[in-house]
Amino acid sequence: MTAKEFPNDTTIIQVGEPVEYISLISKGSLLLTLPTGEMTLKIGDAVGVHDVCQGVHTCSYKTLEDTTLLQYPCSGPDDLLQLLRESSELSVLYINSMTKQICEVMDMYVLSSFFSDNLYRYLHDSYMDYKEMCQKLSQPVHVMDKLEQLDPLVPPDAIHEWESKYYESFRSLDNQTKNLIFQNNPAIGCGYLCKISEDLHKIYRSSEIICKYNTNLSALLLNSQKLDLFGLLTDLYVVASKSPSDYLALDATISRLAIQLEGNPNVDVAYYNKRMNEYKEKMSAAKVNQAASAALLEDQTDSLQKSAALSSLSGSLDMILNYSGCAQETAELFREKIIAWKHMVDKNADDDKARKLRLEIAKLFNEIYINVFEISCADQNLPAVIKMFLNFGYMDESLAGFEQSCYLYSIIHDYHGDATKGIYTFHEWLMMIYRGEKEPSRNEFDVDYTAYIHEMKVTGQITLELEQRLLKDNVQKCLYELHNMFPVVNKVTFGRISTFCPVLCDQNLLKSPEYCLLSPAKITECIDHIRNVDFNAFYKETIYSNPSISINKEMIHTEVLPDIILTPNVGNRGIMWQEIEGKKRSTPARFILPVLCLVDLDVLLMRLIAEYRWEMCKRIQGSRWNDVSDPSLTSLYCDYAQFYKKNNDLSTQAKEQIKANLLKAKNNFREMFVRDYLVWVLYESGGSPRLNKVVRGILFEFCPFPSNTRNQLATNPLFSDMITRYDRRQSQAKNRLDLLFKKLNSASFPIPIELERERSYLDK
Repeated sequence: MTAKEFPNDTTIIQVGEPVEYISLISKGSLLLTLPTGEMTLKIGDAVGVHDVCQGVHTCSYKTLEDTTLLQYPCSGPDDLLQLLRESSELSVLYINSMTKQICEVMDMYVLSSFFSDNLYRYLHDSYMDYKEMCQKLSQPVHVMDKLEQLDPLVPPDAIHEWESKYYESFRSLDNQTKNLIFQNNPAIGCGYLCKISEDLHKIYRSSEIICKYNTNLSALLLNSQKLDLFGLLTDLYVVASKSPSDYLALDATISRLAIQLEGNPNVDVAYYNKRMNEYKEKMSAAKVNQAASAALLEDQTDSLQKSAALSSLSGSLDMILNYSGCAQETAELFREKIIAWKHMVDKNADDDKARKLRLEIAKLFNEIYINVFEISCADQNLPAVIKMFLNFGYMDESLAGFEQSCYLYSIIHDYHGDATKGIYTFHEWLMMIYRGEKEPSRNEFDVDYTAYIHEMKVTGQITLELEQRLLKDNVQKCLYELHNMFPVVNKVTFGRISTFCPVLCDQNLLKSPEYCLLSPAKITECIDHIRNVDFNAFYKETIYSNPSISINKEMIHTEVLPDIILTPNVGNRGIMWQEIEGKKRSTPARFILPVLCLVDLDVLLMRLIAEYRWEMCKRIQGSRWNDVSDPSLTSLYCDYAQFYKKNNDLSTQAKEQIKANLLKAKNNFREMFVRDYLVWVLYESGGSPRLNKVVRGILFEFCPFPSNTRNQLATNPLFSDMITRYDRRQSQAKNRLDLLFKKLNSASFPIPIELERERSYLDK
């Protein structure tokens, strides 16, 4: 054995070199480059054993810092056996390291296979969607033979279930057991290490096939000959954009395509950007032509209306600044920053100068917004420009785009939320607080207004008298909302925090406002659509008591729909800001959405409802939210996600899928649940199985489908047992309630409306 030192950034072994030594790292770390990816080796890890049965190195090793290796002469299995005979204490060291390494290589293989399966399904489904869209748009289908003949990959030498369990079992053994097996039996240790070496190369061979398959699939997404899915879909999009009612249907398809390309390691980023820029130029030209055609068809009345609107909007920035009554220095500084931003070619540039400018604009914008709101409280006849500022973040007609500005101006006096359905523009929400009809939201640290004021009194910042006065001061409540909640939610709902600027800009308004402006009708339709699948999403269990008719305590379910607040910006994200108001569980949650929403509203609201379900369960369960001895949605799901490897109800394939899902969710159980919930609502409700047995059972128990969906799924063996158990529980609850109804009728008591609603709930 010799100890050899290597400086940082040194390649100590290259592919193709003969195997002369196997080593252990005694200091430092190495980057191991495998045919399947890269791996970091640290102190105690083995070097060179991968290829002990091959004779030559198929992997390269490079130091990540100054590194010392303990080198042992070894060029093949015979030398390895002799080494283990002479130094039996090395057996467990080599075996621990190589077992860990092969388990990690298997994980890489699983992820690569998962990526391959997903990419195949995406290409197949997208090509089918493309054909359907061509038919709807009466466009010719451009057939791609390679997509027509696409088959899923069945790689040879795939990892068998017993092999992964075999190595995982060895990995879980304690060192004492390993010593008993290997130290006195060098032949067993040598055989085990040689098997690892051979299995690793089997995985490499299979991985090379998968890698080639993934490369070929990626070329169908995007290639230099432009015979690809990107070309098919974007060309169709350009054609469809000439008809607004049709082109909107392609938005989601193009978005999914961009996600596939941006997350694909086989796609050349520079070439992708080039093709994307070409596509944007085509779209821009198509929009110009469309606008020109529209202008030719526009009658004289419309022209006069547009001219009048532009005349009224001229000088919007000065009007808003004058109305705000802010200091002259603030107004001049803000005007200067806005002019500088207007002159930027790329207003979303990520350099330090651009970021600093947007931060300064955002800070001044919030200050001006507060001033304008305070003045607007006493103004019964708000000017259109001020309404546009408060509701859309509009400040300048040229920044927002003349067409967009004219449209927003034309609808501003008729645009409003619907308080009866809990939907508010941000200005309307502030007015609800101002009138004392709503309490301010919690801040980003989960502190509400009452607790904040009380904390100030406890710390001696205010007196008891002032505390009592502030608790009743609605103006201060509005200011708390504007200082604490508004800046955060406005930035987060924008979706791209690093490029956030609250001022309405046509460069961020990627769709016509006519199609992305959220209205109460649009929001209600989406929520109702989700409630038709997850009917009890907003039902909360409460206690009903009515001693006058001898009902002391009866548990009933009451539906409490959320308050939905629209932030004045263009965005692509929503926020489930708080699950209840104050400490009462029967109060509505608060969902925050951008007023100009660029993404699919259905999916956005599904995510918020999933987050609401998770947080509401945590609120109800308290400190026992992840205690499986008290079964709940969060406790059972956490147990499932945390201990899936030991769950005998899950197949190896399901466990591999869970591992991949956890990686995607960055080990965040809530995020993983949200993704499963989307699959539950979008696919499982239609009888298309995508989830595993365990998570399907959890979701069915706590997020059951309505009766009409259950009836459709009753013959499906994946759901039949769960539906039978659920119907049995519901039948018991109905019988109990029917007995209560009989008791009330016999005593000549009227049936309370609350109990009638509970009966209707059970029938769902």
